[in-house]
Amino acid sequence: MLNQVTISGYKSLQGSTAHFSPFTVIVGRNNTGKSNLFDALRLLSNLGQMPAAGAFKPERHRGDPVESFFSEQQPRLSITCDFDLTGTPHPFTSDKDLPDPFLHYELEVVFRKGVLQVQTEKLKGHTPTANKPRAFITMDKDEKNRVSVNRDAAKSGRSRHFPSPSARSVLTMIDDAELYPHVVALARELSSWRFFHFEPEALREPSPAMDILELETSGRGLSGFYDTLASREPERFKSAERALRRGIPEARGIHVLDTGDRRRLLAVVRDDAREFTARVLSDGTLRFLALLALAYAPQPPGLVCFEEPENGVHPGRLPFIVDTLRGISERGSEEGHRSQVLVNSHSPYLVDLLNPFEMLIASLKDKGQTTFTSVGQDLFTGRPTLKSILESGEQTLGELWSQGSLDANA
Repeated sequence: MLNQVTISGYKSLQGSTAHFSPFTVIVGRNNTGKSNLFDALRLLSNLGQMPAAGAFKPERHRGDPVESFFSEQQPRLSITCDFDLTGTPHPFTSDKDLPDPFLHYELEVVFRKGVLQVQTEKLKGHTPTANKPRAFITMDKDEKNRVSVNRDAAKSGRSRHFPSPSARSVLTMIDDAELYPHVVALARELSSWRFFHFEPEALREPSPAMDILELETSGRGLSGFYDTLASREPERFKSAERALRRGIPEARGIHVLDTGDRRRLLAVVRDDAREFTARVLSDGTLRFLALLALAYAPQPPGLVCFEEPENGVHPGRLPFIVDTLRGISERGSEEGHRSQVLVNSHSPYLVDLLNPFEMLIASLKDKGQTTFTSVGQDLFTGRPTLKSILESGEQTLGELWSQGSLDANA
């Protein structure tokens, strides 16, 4: 799980720190930096899998590289993360846990003379009882322009060395899980992250008649996913149907149709036995089906980010949306997976359904810098009147936020 991230030099994020729980909703008005946070996390995930130039390509990144830095005069961004990988299997010996589950990772990228490079990279970890963290990736002090990857303490042998700056992170160059388990575990964690902004037209598309085990960012592949789930994991498919009936009482079940051209098309069967295909289902119903697909996927992502999942959904159905989002992390934990859900939104109706500790507020400082404030930890401290208003039911959490009472300076 990603516990905390601090980002500097990226878009509106300049010394911006966000603390996360297993289920966190980032709320804020338009243009406060909510999407910038998701862009930075997506960029971090890509940097752990490919060269820096590839991570910034338009199909993977929103905005040109030159537009992505906080300062055009000093195009440099840094990302610092704290992870809790407790319960993560050892990447080489799966019947054992990762020895040092608490990892601290630092990455710095520079844009110099039109070239993107990884300038600095560090990784250290520790157990809950350790007095001193162990260093797995270090920047050499004696040998300038060199980064070292150290073997696990239980293994003998020399470290591996790489030039710095480099066109890519060392996470992309280490695949020996026996000698470097923590480096490999972090790379796998980053590669498991998924980012979604469901588009109704993509959700409506028929899918090829082939196994589809996960959705694309837009939700494309939804019909194929349910077809695969029904054949491979029938119990999960039935659970998804039950969840659909709870959220949409008039729905009886899910049916995947053969279109006759080697494609599959999703349909919802209603109580009166009529079938409505994805082509005519409402946007809200399609988005709900996509969320259920993630909730009942055989291998849920380590971290999943959703952009405004309330779009197109009637406020009366928002409780089922929030319960499904929250349930993705809860269900994953029960089945041995460490799932985490991050959502951004500007809906006061969705905020009403949250616990204050599940909520971060994004806002802009005077110089256009984004700041993230934890409602449960920060805003109610020393503000008993605000807490009393919420507990008495005089106003809801969504009303307090929408009228600005939860602003840090209110």
